[in-house]
Amino acid sequence: MWRPAGAYQANKHISSTTRLLQIEALKLHVEEQVGLYGDTYFVNLVNNKGNELPVKDAMEKALKTVANPKAHYVYFDFHHECRGLRFDRIQLLVDTLHQNLADMGYFHINLAPSADGSAAKPTHRQTGVIRSNCMDCLDRTNVTQAALAKDALQRQMRSIGVLSHKENLDDHSDFIRVFRNGESCCSLQSNLRS
Repeated sequence: MWRPAGAYQANKHISSTTRLLQIEALKLHVEEQVGLYGDTYFVNLVNNKGNELPVKDAMEKALKTVANPKAHYVYFDFHHECRGLRFDRIQLLVDTLHQNLADMGYFHINLAPSADGSAAKPTHRQTGVIRSNCMDCLDRTNVTQAALAKDALQRQMRSIGVLSHKENLDDHSDFIRVFRNGESCCSLQSNLRS
């Protein structure tokens, strides 16, 4: 079985003093994040077994101990849910967070000149963030953040009238191809001109 070099092995001998210092550091970190960004959803993508289980359990316990009402813990067993390269199943997580994502919104500013000549002002403000983590690579985090970004973009496109409220980004195969393959906007633009 392949393992990344230096795979994490949980230290089973952490002193109670060290643990208290870690909890205090996490508490300060969470307070800072919540102060900067508002509601913070900590999405834990590690495995629910093997060498990642102690990390999952420690994160759950630590965030529960911190007990900040604006710090929310969400567990998603990415490897189990998306096994067999079924990355479409990340939608289960997006669906779980649906109302939270809608509540936190997104930032939008209308740059069009106003009738009275006043400066542009935000029409929407984002009031929260999603923080995702895994252990040994960015693949889980990238897939997760891309799905969350697509959900936010779809809300934005509906809000400004590019999509109807019944339309989904998935209805537009050219967009989805670009989004999934990471093509640049310049490449897409030159293809549309041809």
